[in-house]
Amino acid sequence: MRYEQIGDLTLTECSFDEFVTLAKTMGTATLECKDKSERFYGDTKSFNDMVKRCYDGYNAKEIIRARDIIVEGLTAERGGYILSDEGEEVDMPSFIAGEEKCYWRKVKVDKMPKVHLVFASNCIGGVRAESFINHGGFVAGICELLADTCDLKVSGCFSNTGVYRGKGLNFFSLKDYSEPVDIPRLGAVTHPAFFRRIGFAWLEGLGGYLKKDGFSTSYGCSMTGKDRENVCSDEHLIEFVGLDKEEILVELPAGNLDCFTSSERTTAYTKATIEKIIEAIKGGEKYIKAW
Repeated sequence: MRYEQIGDLTLTECSFDEFVTLAKTMGTATLECKDKSERFYGDTKSFNDMVKRCYDGYNAKEIIRARDIIVEGLTAERGGYILSDEGEEVDMPSFIAGEEKCYWRKVKVDKMPKVHLVFASNCIGGVRAESFINHGGFVAGICELLADTCDLKVSGCFSNTGVYRGKGLNFFSLKDYSEPVDIPRLGAVTHPAFFRRIGFAWLEGLGGYLKKDGFSTSYGCSMTGKDRENVCSDEHLIEFVGLDKEEILVELPAGNLDCFTSSERTTAYTKATIEKIIEAIKGGEKYIKAW
């Protein structure tokens, strides 16, 4: 685990396996946690249930189903090609729309841009199960649609106020560059109980694990999307993530947005997000927010 303290902000980064293993080490009251209704955790009846589901492929089929619906509703970029103002073949929809960049231009595979996707895995209360599933399908769909034109890295994160020494931002890596997308893992972290059980163990136990005084054991308040700035500035986030000169950081939202309430709305949002990412790559941008 990598750990950093900036004033009242606590930042951590580790692999998915380490994140789950440390949650088991830190877990105390979260192991039972009877102060919430069962609905708060979805269909995971205990902390140990969620730990098992991090590795048994639970929720993967639902994420695949959501991803396939999204991908089928879109036209993926051709492998090794990008839209440009000149190229080998015209893209008729772009040409008819009067777009200057209406030609497919082949790019070398070894020159694919490096794109680090970071998405919020925690939500506020009141988010329905369908939204969590569509959100997982959204992340998986973006990975599939960009796989032929980008080298992807994928990380999840929790962003909260009222935790640790005031604010907390926890990153966990799900896919490194050139690795395949692990759908079961993605299914686990987009399940509501991943934050509400695994994440809560971190919020309760990190101070004790680090042997630091003054750390709160409160669950605080989730801050995602534009509210993430209440936890960590863009500058601190970029510095902690550590982008190199070839990387592009794309920050994706949590599942609490209205666009995840149906597969149709999720498909439209995925399309807009893909277009935004492609435009950022063409424009040489280093950091974009997909909301």
